[in-house]
This record gives sequence, structure tokens and C-alpha cells, in this order.
Amino acid sequence: CSGRDNIIMLLMLQHCFSRKQATAMVDKVTAYAELEDVIDAPLYTYSSGMQARLRFSIAMQASADVLLVDEILSVGDLPFKKKSLASMRQKLQSGETVVLVSHALQDIKEFCTRAVWIEHGELIADGPAEDIVGEYEKFYANSRKTRKQAETKPLLNVASSCSAQ
Repeated sequence: CSGRDNIIMLLMLQHCFSRKQATAMVDKVTAYAELEDVIDAPLYTYSSGMQARLRFSIAMQASADVLLVDEILSVGDLPFKKKSLASMRQKLQSGETVVLVSHALQDIKEFCTRAVWIEHGELIADGPAEDIVGEYEKFYANSRKTRKQAETKPLLNVASSCSAQ
């Protein structure tokens, strides 16, 4: 299966395009992904970054009701990431819905009006993105301090216990 075949298949399966519609979209998706030179190469020869570019490009060009982005931009190079973030910003400004699942706190603050913090499948907090990111940062800053203190204390106790024998 080539990159071209993959575009057609994903547009048909995930976005309910007809084969004719999907085939017509190939050039647009390929240009956005900047993969024109390799689009007919087998998909297994693509790096993970190239595959991510292709998937993200399909999602950006397919105009879905909701765009779900899950850390996909972490594998792309900087120019492609900037281009993709600009496209996401444009979608948001036009009123489209984007759900960003990420640990990139700066991206969450920049793109999201609302954030949900989920830890081990449990809802921890839900509210304005700026507030939730702040809570998350405080929690993990305190968590690191607590872990450091916990790691240090037992070592001191063991050492003093050993010297007393």
C-alpha cells in the first residue's frame, strides 16, 4: 500500500468519502503533507514523522465536524508543526471544534478555552484552560518536591540505622 493508497483508504473509511471524492483529494493532501516526492512509495518505507504528516494532512483537508489531535505534532519537524498549528488556529477562528489531547501545556494554553485534566482514567479537574494548566503545573511541581523528600528520608534513616548497629 502506497501513501496514495493510504490517503484514499483513510478518506473512504474514516471520512465516508466515495472513491472518486477521495481520489480527487490526494493531490491536496499530498501537497499539505509535503510528500509529493514519495507519495507512490510503499507506506512501510515512510518514517513515523512522514506517516504522522500524512495522517494529520488527511484530517486537516477532510473538513470533519470535530478535529481530534492527539500528540500527533510531536513527531513532525518544526516547519511542519508551525504550519499545522497555524491551520488549527485558522479552524478555531472559523468556529470549528478542535479537541487537543496533549502534554504540551503551552499549546493547551494557546489553543484551548477549556481543559480537562484526566489522571489514570479519573477526572481531576475541568475548567478554563489557563486555570487547569496552572493547577496541573502546581501539582507536579509539589509532587516532585514530595518525591525528592521521600527518596531522601529513607536513605538517611537507613544510614543512621546502620551506623547505630
